Amino acid sequence: MLDVEGFTPAVRYTGATRHRSGGNEQDAGFHAQSHIPEPKWGQHPHRTPESRFRVAQKLVRGTAWTAARIEDMTPEPRRLATLRRQRSRATAAAIMASAVIAGCTTADPAAQHDTGPATVSTPVPVGECAALHGDGHDDALSAAVARCGDGMTYTVAAHTDVAGNCPSPADATVFVEPFADRLTARLCMVPNLMTGQCYAFGIPTGIYAQTPCASAGAATIRIEERFEVSDAHACTDAPPSRTMVYRSVPRTYCLSYPGIGER
Repeated sequence: MLDVEGFTPAVRYTGATRHRSGGNEQDAGFHAQSHIPEPKWGQHPHRTPESRFRVAQKLVRGTAWTAARIEDMTPEPRRLATLRRQRSRATAAAIMASAVIAGCTTADPAAQHDTGPATVSTPVPVGECAALHGDGHDDALSAAVARCGDGMTYTVAAHTDVAGNCPSPADATVFVEPFADRLTARLCMVPNLMTGQCYAFGIPTGIYAQTPCASAGAATIRIEERFEVSDAHACTDAPPSRTMVYRSVPRTYCLSYPGIGER
């Protein structure tokens, strides 16, 4: 610090002001406060903490410029200075390594997580067609994505909430556990029935099995017409008792009962 005429420089020091007087520093008013914690290593008392990487950089630079001074020393001091320099370099390398590792582990937490082999852990998506496997008795029903025109399928209208309920309008079919596995029990499904085909009602309720119309039983329906709207009046030649109307997936079926001779 330079003394300028008419100006007494002061430096801040742990809460005490120190004045220069005759080349000596004197405490003004009170001594340094012992209860104030000392700054951490690599941290200036009145600055924000420095990163480990910056501290390591300073250590490396500091050991580099002292190399020339070591060469001018006598053997014993040179040996001690060399050891100190090597320790400083080792410390700097360790700090740099820890800084790099910390950066890698905190930059993207998701990248650290090993999820292992891919598994089916979500139900069939809404809007897709699903085929059911199993009989719902000895073998729990299990839904899998399928082509909508391949055999008996269902359209997934929605997924249930945590209580197992379908959103309004709740006119879709849900196969609950233990009749269905955990993922299948989350599906709100509407049957995907094809015009001209016959289907037998099964158990549990909501199961349809495609069957030949020629050998249709009493619990068999034939799809006479199908409309992608929610309107019972779309079936002009059928009474309401021969219609199935869904709103969760806009769909209307016009039915007949070939097993009892009604068309």
